[in-house]
Amino acid sequence: VCSIPYLTLICPPNLRNHVFSTQVALWPLAGFAGSLCGGFLPSFFSALLHLPDDHPAPYRYPLLLAAGVLLISAGAIAATRSRPHKPPTHTHSKAVPFPLAVILALSLVTFLQMAAENSLRIFFNVYMDDRLGVSTALIGGLTAGGQFLAALTALAAPALSQRFGRVPVITAGAGAMALCMVPLALVSHWAVAGAASMGLVALSSIRRSVYIVFQQEMVPERWRVTMSSALTMAYGISIAVISLGGGWMIDALGYRALFLGCALITALGVLCFQLYFRTPRGEYAKSPLEETS
Repeated sequence: VCSIPYLTLICPPNLRNHVFSTQVALWPLAGFAGSLCGGFLPSFFSALLHLPDDHPAPYRYPLLLAAGVLLISAGAIAATRSRPHKPPTHTHSKAVPFPLAVILALSLVTFLQMAAENSLRIFFNVYMDDRLGVSTALIGGLTAGGQFLAALTALAAPALSQRFGRVPVITAGAGAMALCMVPLALVSHWAVAGAASMGLVALSSIRRSVYIVFQQEMVPERWRVTMSSALTMAYGISIAVISLGGGWMIDALGYRALFLGCALITALGVLCFQLYFRTPRGEYAKSPLEETS
C-alpha cells in the first residue's frame, strides 16, 4: 500500500513514467530468475537428498532460500532518501475534497481487469501439471520466459503512454490480456498455453506501469495512500474470489470455463474503464508543488 505513494512522492513528476516502468521491469526479472530456480532446484535437492520428486523436502529448501533473498530488500529500503519537499503555500490546498467517485471507479476496474491475470497466476501451474502433464522444469522455463519478456515490454510503457496516452494504453493492454485467455481455454497444448501465458504477462507489465502512475496522479497528494490502499484491497479481493470461485469452477465445469469466464470479467473491466475515462476526468489533480515542477 505505502510503496507506490512513497515512490510517487520522492520521484520528480517528469520521471515517474520511467521510474515505475523500471520498477515493473525489475519485478519480472526477479521472477525470471526465481522461475528458473523454482523449476530446477527441486530436482537438485531431490537428487542431493536422495528423495523422490513427490517428497515435500525438495520443495521446502527453495522456499527457504527465497525467504532469505527477501531480506536484501530491507537494506535497499533503509538506504532510500526522499527528495526535498516544501509544503504548498496555496490557501486552498488544505480543502481538498475526498475523491470518492474516482477511487470507487478504479477499485471496480482493478477488481475486474485483474481477473484474467489472477486466474493465470493462480491456476497456470496446476493446469499445466494436472491437465497437460507438463514437467516442473518445463513449467518453470515457460514461466521464466514470460517474466523475461515482461521485463522488456515494461520498459516500452513510457514511450507508448507518451505516444497514445495513458487511457488508451491501459484499455488496449487489458483488452489484449483478455484475448490471451481465449487460446489458453480452447487449445489444450502446452505450447499454446505457454505462449498465451507469456503474452498475457508481457501485456500486464505494460498496463501495470502505466496504471500505477495514472491512479496516483488521478488524486491529490493527500489521498494517494487512500487510493493505493483501495486498489490493493480490490486486487486482494480479486485474488480471493478467483481462488475460491476458480477452484469450484474447475471441479464443476473444467479449466475452459474458468479461463473464458475470467476473460469476460476482464473485458467487462475494460468496458467500465473506457466508459468512465473516455473523456478527461475532473478528478485529475496534481499538488501545487507538482504544478510548479
